[in-house]
Amino acid sequence: VTIGQLRGKFHDYRGIPVMCTYHPAYLLRNPSAKREVWDDMKKLMAKLGVVPNLLATLAHAPEAQADAHVKGVAQ
Repeated sequence: VTIGQLRGKFHDYRGIPVMCTYHPAYLLRNPSAKREVWDDMKKLMAKLGVVPNLLATLAHAPEAQADAHVKGVAQ
């Protein structure tokens, strides 16, 4: 099983939910995978009950940046 097949969903490890995602070094070599990791992190934050900061979210979503800029949210 590859990391690409494991990532994006929770797995059970001895009763503990775990989520696999890409290593930071992989993201340096493959910047296009950052969106997938951000999606993984959003799932993890939702599982933990953490609400992501709006501006941090905008920093990782180019289409949201454009929308926010038009609405006057982003600087």
